[in-house]
Amino acid sequence: MKKRVKETTITGVVEEHPIIKRKVDKSLKASLKDAKHASISTGLGASYLGPFALFLGATAPQISLLHGIASLFPALTELFSSHLIEKHSRKRVTILSATLNSVILGLMALLGFLYFFDYANIWALLLLVALFYMAFGLGYPAWFSWMGSLIPAEERGKYLSKRIRIASIFSLITMLLSALVLDFLKKTGIARGQELGFTAAGFILFLVLAALFKLMSVRYLSKQYEPKIKIRKKDQSGLWHFLKNSDKSPLGKFAWFSFAIRAAMGVAAPFYIIFLLQDYQFTYFWYMGFVVSGIAFQILFLPLLGKMSDRFGNITLIRNSSIALAIVPLLVILGIFIPQKGLMILYLLTIPQILSGFGIAGFNLATNNYLYDSSSPQKRGYSLTHLNLLTGTGFFIGTLIASTLSSVKISFLSVSLIAFLLSSILRILVVAIGQRTLQEVREVRPFSPKYFLHEIHPLRSAINQVHHSNHQGGKIIHHI
Repeated sequence: MKKRVKETTITGVVEEHPIIKRKVDKSLKASLKDAKHASISTGLGASYLGPFALFLGATAPQISLLHGIASLFPALTELFSSHLIEKHSRKRVTILSATLNSVILGLMALLGFLYFFDYANIWALLLLVALFYMAFGLGYPAWFSWMGSLIPAEERGKYLSKRIRIASIFSLITMLLSALVLDFLKKTGIARGQELGFTAAGFILFLVLAALFKLMSVRYLSKQYEPKIKIRKKDQSGLWHFLKNSDKSPLGKFAWFSFAIRAAMGVAAPFYIIFLLQDYQFTYFWYMGFVVSGIAFQILFLPLLGKMSDRFGNITLIRNSSIALAIVPLLVILGIFIPQKGLMILYLLTIPQILSGFGIAGFNLATNNYLYDSSSPQKRGYSLTHLNLLTGTGFFIGTLIASTLSSVKISFLSVSLIAFLLSSILRILVVAIGQRTLQEVREVRPFSPKYFLHEIHPLRSAINQVHHSNHQGGKIIHHI
């Protein structure tokens, strides 16, 4: 029989019982291994869903729908799944979610195999993508809460920094190496007159490996200890209550600003893959290089952005990062005026991605921190779900706008460039109008642009300013 140990509160501080401490230490080590295998799975699976859809013949509206699904469906599922931990084990919910992801990746591989028999269907892939992201949304709130119970409050920054660093390194390396493999298979296929067959085999290989690595991550999830949690009825918060009072609270106003900026970003998002792989015939390696460079710059900017958030507040960070995001599509458009393809690739991998890395990392960091600052610990998990739903809906609406642009014909502009231009205009309008509604919820220093001149240290550790995670309100009960 399990023996209960003294109850703890929402802070997540682990009791100093030696058996509990050993359980937690072992669990946190297992979580790092889970991060490694899950990130490899993401690098081989989710990162290639767009190129795989394009390979199967997806049109611009279908690519837009794929991006919209990836944004909206997890948020919709979280609306339901955030309540699962009231009655079910967080560990079981998380493991179920990861197992379903693995099974669905396997079904995607099967769909790729059917390509050889002319049975592969883009709509079938979109259905599987929807199920994949719904399965992800099923487990995220439970995992978010579970990790908050395991990581001691005083060690969260250090531990999460290490976990993010491991996940990022393995994911980036996986994406680049897999792109080289895919390009090699494509060239081999061209040499043998079987380009499509060899390319399809590459996608199938990646999806099978992604499913296997996801199963390996499940193994490490199952080794982790789960403290029990009690959710109090009074800590629950409904979506309608959140929306009804959104114009009266700083978090509500911030949520609508996030909705608008994500909608503007959604207009351009589906067309990057079309612009690079179709319009300008980039290899898979350089396409993944474009994706990876943006992520790498996000990591490099984290120390700078973390200090900026601490000193000048999250609204200042939101304003600066939103301005950077507004400029990115225009910088991509400028790339078409570079006549030499090698120089164009170098430009696209650096200049737009530097601004993109700064903007996305800053926006995401400020969003998380603002959520912590403006909501109580007891309602934080529900506020996260509601915010994710609004931003996911906004992005989905943006992708619907993008899907209608495929019918727009301008002789001197491709559809991709029209989408980039429209997206940039919308982002500028959102920043100019929407930022006036935002308000800081804590006392901070006045901001000066000179901060950037004093604080930019690009070679410093990329992950030392990750901020705290938390979980839904209640009591945590550790058991031996």
